[in-house]
Amino acid sequence: LLKNIKPIQIIGDAEIEVTGVNIDSRKIKDGHLFVAMKGTQVDGHKFIPKAIELGAKSILCEDLPQEPVEGVSIEKGSTVTVYISEGSNIVQMVNLVGMTLDEATAALRRLGLNVGNVTYVESDAAPGTVIWQSVSPNRDIVIGDEVDIEISLDANR
Repeated sequence: LLKNIKPIQIIGDAEIEVTGVNIDSRKIKDGHLFVAMKGTQVDGHKFIPKAIELGAKSILCEDLPQEPVEGVSIEKGSTVTVYISEGSNIVQMVNLVGMTLDEATAALRRLGLNVGNVTYVESDAAPGTVIWQSVSPNRDIVIGDEVDIEISLDANR
């Protein structure tokens, strides 16, 4: 199940049998793997104790909790395996429209993305600025992917 995950650290038994996977701690059942992710609204790491309480046998997380959580206990002799991931390979696309090519390239590089095809198009927009991008702002995109852009040329040339 986790063969494509490249953990940076495993604490516990890496061979533990996992009967299900969930990112919603409220849906965890005995034997499940809980994936604690940092979301845009909520940090799933906050729900690790609840997931363990509901029967999670493994936790996949970006950050290992530093403090034991009050009120959470597991049966003596139980094994809870924690996988610490290098993080998500998904980022949220930014709005490049209005940026220069250099600004757009820098913005994409900060996200781990690459500039794809650059096309120059006549437009009423300020010359030399991005007027279109192949991935809409706020959409998820995989790190390393390319984003095509169109740059405005002066329509009065």
